[in-house]
Amino acid sequence: MEIDHRPTLPVLPTLLVLNATTSSLIALRLRWPIRLAAFVSYTCILGLAYQCTTRNMHRDYVMGCSLANQFLHAFHLLWLTDPLMELHHERDHVHPSQLSFIRRIYWALCTLYSYRGVGWNYQVANVPERIKTPKWRFALQKLSSALRCYVFIDAIQLYILHTNPQDRLQHCLYGLARFSTMYAFLALYYALFATVSVTIGLSEPQDWPAVFGKWSDAYTIRRFWGRTYHQMIRRYTTSTGKWACRLLGLKPGTWASSYTQLYVGFAVSGLMHCGGDLMVRPSIYGASLTYFIAQAVAISVEDAIIDVAKRTRLRCPELLTRCLGYAWVFLWLGISTPWLFNWTIQAGVSDKQRLPFSLIEMGFWGLVTGSIKFASVVHSL
Repeated sequence: MEIDHRPTLPVLPTLLVLNATTSSLIALRLRWPIRLAAFVSYTCILGLAYQCTTRNMHRDYVMGCSLANQFLHAFHLLWLTDPLMELHHERDHVHPSQLSFIRRIYWALCTLYSYRGVGWNYQVANVPERIKTPKWRFALQKLSSALRCYVFIDAIQLYILHTNPQDRLQHCLYGLARFSTMYAFLALYYALFATVSVTIGLSEPQDWPAVFGKWSDAYTIRRFWGRTYHQMIRRYTTSTGKWACRLLGLKPGTWASSYTQLYVGFAVSGLMHCGGDLMVRPSIYGASLTYFIAQAVAISVEDAIIDVAKRTRLRCPELLTRCLGYAWVFLWLGISTPWLFNWTIQAGVSDKQRLPFSLIEMGFWGLVTGSIKFASVVHSL
């Protein structure tokens, strides 16, 4: 394998500098020429970060996506809205502009990392229900959820490592396995962050609704992405889509406006993931984009078929319709998800175990089974 001569990325200092820059610009509410100059400096720092590596291609991809995600959130907060004047949290007792500079910095950091806007006046659509529960119970439930996710990832990765998709069915199952792993990793990290944040008193249990919606809502591709999957980047994909419509003079509520927002939203999501491509290797930049544009195309085709069915007054039992919908969603995800991992093929990276250790391979299956049962009991409390 080609030796990577790039310098090692100082992850924590980089994130601290980027977060401090964004939160300071929000807190200071500078005039646009000064803000533009500061944002250019922010972008230059980001560019320097992309010339580094974490010495692991999988971590490079995740870090590259994270940096692009930070940039897009910063762009949204600094150029598409006026946070100090337009945003407020349900526990804000005074107007944010009346806070001291240090407290405004903290408030701005909360705004920056409240991706779904839970408890804020900009909460995105289709966030799962917020549930109030004692902190100790919340922590136990989230830890049990993290344990189940870990075991699930363990089992799925063992399947991935020992399979070689050759026919179409195996290819589809492989795609679903890769997607399931990504899904479970997000749920695992979310559960751990929620546990720590609530335990040390930075937030309340109701600030952490489920990261994913119900699978029962995912009987179309549109509903899967709009209701079931996480909405962590919806804030800037939606705002960018609406900004594009205003730029083009499209009237809200029209067909043109709706599909412009759809394609712009998925394109922005794709560009965020292309940040991962860039950090892995500049030559493969854009490898992740195909997957996200394909989702918008699939939704367009899906909408057209549903519209034809309505116009022709095609009658079909609801249960059968739902079953066909679920089958279509799983089939499409199975077919298309491998496209999201094209960067691994282009970069010459093979699948490998990414967990620190495998409980199943270590022969602790009995312990794992018992732990899962215990976790289920805790989760039902």
